Amino acid sequence: MKKTIPLSVIIDAIEATTDGWRQFYNTVTGEVESIPSWDNDYINPEEFRETADKIDESDDYVELPTQRELHEYDIMESFAEEKTSEPLMRALSGRKPFRTFKDRAMEIGLDQEYFAFRSAAYVDIAREWCQENEIPFTEEGKQPPITTSIDFWQKSIPLGRYRHFKGNPYEVIAIALHSETEEAMVVYKALYDDGGVWVRPASMWNETVERGGETYRRFYRLDRIERVEKYEKLFDEATAHPVPEKLAALDAYYTSGLWREDYEADERGELPPDLKRGVLSQDALYDLLDNLKGERQ
Repeated sequence: MKKTIPLSVIIDAIEATTDGWRQFYNTVTGEVESIPSWDNDYINPEEFRETADKIDESDDYVELPTQRELHEYDIMESFAEEKTSEPLMRALSGRKPFRTFKDRAMEIGLDQEYFAFRSAAYVDIAREWCQENEIPFTEEGKQPPITTSIDFWQKSIPLGRYRHFKGNPYEVIAIALHSETEEAMVVYKALYDDGGVWVRPASMWNETVERGGETYRRFYRLDRIERVEKYEKLFDEATAHPVPEKLAALDAYYTSGLWREDYEADERGELPPDLKRGVLSQDALYDLLDNLKGERQ
């Protein structure tokens, strides 16, 4: 009997799909398994042989849409047409349309609208996929609830270090509830000077502010900024001198899942606009890693 699944599980899997990987949904257990494509140049498929055999030998698995089957170009084109935006249409007709389109959307203030538009398209894709494969699903959990519950805010604002948009570092040490109003509050301390402890409503934490013609989030995850800076430096060094060790380190970042996490965070506006991030350009990084493939051959 096929398991009834929240549509959000399929949406999450679709959003996480990347080139060179295939995902399979187990209709009995509700689990999603991932294996590399056989033409993946950076992962040895034999390392996933056991999982691949398990999928091949069972009728319980159904393959999820691949990145190509998501047709993101068509989604971008539909959005540009809906907005009758000449800058976005020109971006789609030029080189590196995916990255250029998102850069132009951010420049003209349509990036958040586009991501909401794409998310809605993914919901439709997930629903159609379930219907085509006769998989029972519920719409519950399709979108994150707007709530002041402690669970929601703990997921939205993980404990750890953050950087204020003006540059000072802070550490979130707890998510608490106001004793009278039950409003969720962020408890955080300064990581400079005397290290004072502060409290701010959780609903204000991820607000955006305008400064000097740029839009900033009030706070950014510091560990993510530091990781992008680390690999950006390595990316620049490897571009100038593509030695195998540096290319291998970039390859490990790209295939570990961290690159996709940082890339998607960037798309959601969770990295400062003044942060150098060439390493998050999929076309540029892929071209550079092609050198690694050439070295191996």
